[in-house]
Amino acid sequence: MSPTTQQALAGQRLLVISHVRDDVGANGGAVYTAGLLALLRRVFADVRIEYVYAEAPRHRRLRIAAAFLRAAFSGLAAKIEYFRVNDAKRRIGEAIAQHAPSLVVFDHLETMLYAPLVGGDVKTLLVQHNDEVKLYAERVGNGRPRWLRAALGLELRRLEQFQRAAYARCGNAVFLSADEAAQGAHAGVRKIFTLLPSFDYAPIDAKDNDDGRVHLLFVGNMQWWPNVDALEWFIEEVLGAVPDDVVLHVVGRGSEQWAARHPQLIAHGFVERRTDVWGMAPIFIAPVRLGAGVNIKVAEALYNGRALIATPQALRGLALGADGAVANCASAAEWIDLLRDGAKLRALARSQPLQRHRDLFARGRVEPRFAEYLTNLCSSPGRSMR
Repeated sequence: MSPTTQQALAGQRLLVISHVRDDVGANGGAVYTAGLLALLRRVFADVRIEYVYAEAPRHRRLRIAAAFLRAAFSGLAAKIEYFRVNDAKRRIGEAIAQHAPSLVVFDHLETMLYAPLVGGDVKTLLVQHNDEVKLYAERVGNGRPRWLRAALGLELRRLEQFQRAAYARCGNAVFLSADEAAQGAHAGVRKIFTLLPSFDYAPIDAKDNDDGRVHLLFVGNMQWWPNVDALEWFIEEVLGAVPDDVVLHVVGRGSEQWAARHPQLIAHGFVERRTDVWGMAPIFIAPVRLGAGVNIKVAEALYNGRALIATPQALRGLALGADGAVANCASAAEWIDLLRDGAKLRALARSQPLQRHRDLFARGRVEPRFAEYLTNLCSSPGRSMR
């Protein structure tokens, strides 16, 4: 960071409002938030964070039902109402009053529910993990009965209105990919930064497996529906058609429930130590078909030097050129052809992504540009929160 940037940010106080505390990084959003906080703490000397849910919410189905009930009266999307927590309103209000931040960062669109607590002279920044409207639209149209699609269509329109209002109110936003940043600019966001997932630990080598089999790895929180769809599709359309010496390791919260799904699948459940996760296999697979934003686990796999087999959807938002360690397979037939080709598959297992592709996710590379963006944001004339 340049001396000019350090001086511009000296004395600036930062408040981050995030949605759910997850210190173990059980999902991609938590991993991205941890990287974001690490960057912010390297730029600002005084950073405070408040979570809407200070711990993982319990009785989730009851909370969802209550959110839909409140939405019927508030006119907001139920997805937003799910994050209306009285205790959070009190804590965030107190943090604003006590900390007197010069910049408030709303981490996830849903936290913009608390934007009215922020005074008009305080700068604000939205961190948009996904295009929530696009993501929800995929779920609405995902083979549901017509009556349910109609009901969820209302939810989608309300979510779209909230997202549009959040862009207008905040005016500044961080996006995970260039294409979503372009959409944000079209929607009226003034100051935009594209921040890929970033990591600063030493990349982890894959362990040598001398059992004669080819080991694949899938990592994902199995409470997140795009991950469930991806794994279901891979098991049903691909895994049964590949040789017996191809083994799939599945890691992530809820993955233990998949233990008996296929004899070539080994379910590990949630694994806390990242060295145990990323050292498990030399090839990472991402058979993702749904979702928005950048796939955090794909980014982390590339950073760690894992060879990658992925769908075009899993690679969206990543500006990767040709790379012999990255196989882009759009159809089940392409996946099966590759996994049946023993020589090609073993060669892939011995390869690593190009260094320039791994470096895209090195935290030290992005820090100077991000610090410059924050300096410009904090030094620009204020904008009233409408």
